[in-house]
Amino acid sequence: MLLTALKMLIGDRTKYAALVVGIAFASLLITQQASIFNGYARQTGSWIRDNANVDLWVMDRQVEFTIDLKPMIETQLGRVRGVEGVAWAVPVYMNFFNAIFPDGTQRNVRVIGLDDATLIGAPPVMVEGQLSDLRQDKAVLMNADLADGPLMLKRDPAGPRPMRVGDRLSLNDKEVVVVGSYRATKEFFLGTDFLYHLQSG
Repeated sequence: MLLTALKMLIGDRTKYAALVVGIAFASLLITQQASIFNGYARQTGSWIRDNANVDLWVMDRQVEFTIDLKPMIETQLGRVRGVEGVAWAVPVYMNFFNAIFPDGTQRNVRVIGLDDATLIGAPPVMVEGQLSDLRQDKAVLMNADLADGPLMLKRDPAGPRPMRVGDRLSLNDKEVVVVGSYRATKEFFLGTDFLYHLQSG
C-alpha cells in the first residue's frame, strides 16, 4: 500500500516537481505574511516598549492603540494613585499640534508631554543634549531619525537642510526651541515627535 502511494506521488516527475514547488511557494507566502504582520504588530507598541521602566499603563477604556487620542479625566489620576499596591502614578500627555518650522513650512506633529519631576515616558536614547535639558524654558526634543525626512527644512534661505539643535519653531502659535535630539524604535504610525515638559511648555 505504501509503495503504491509513493509510486502515485512521484511516478510523474513533472507533477511531483510542480507539487513540491507549489507547497514551497505557499509556505514562503505564509511565512512572509506572518513575519510582516508580526513586524507591524511590534511597531504599533514600540513607544510602550521603549519605556520599559513603566510597569503598567492606564488609559481610557475606549483607547484602541498607542496613539489613539482619547484623554482620561484629570480626576482619574487620583483614583489610580489610590489603588492598593500602586506606588506612584504620573500623567503622560500626547496630542497633535500644528507646527511652523523656521523656513515657514507647516506640519502636524505629535507632542508628548512628560511629568516634570520624573520625565517618565522620555525616549530611551539621546543623540544630542541631555534629557534634563527639557527643564529649560520652552524646550523640546526632536526625533533624530526624522531630521532628513519630515523635519527637513526645504525652504531655508541657505538651502535645504535638516532641523538641528538650536532651531526655533512654533507649536500652536507658541515659540519653542530644539534643545536636543533622540532616537526611538521605529513606529508603525510614523510621526514627527517633539517632547516637552508640561509646566514650561
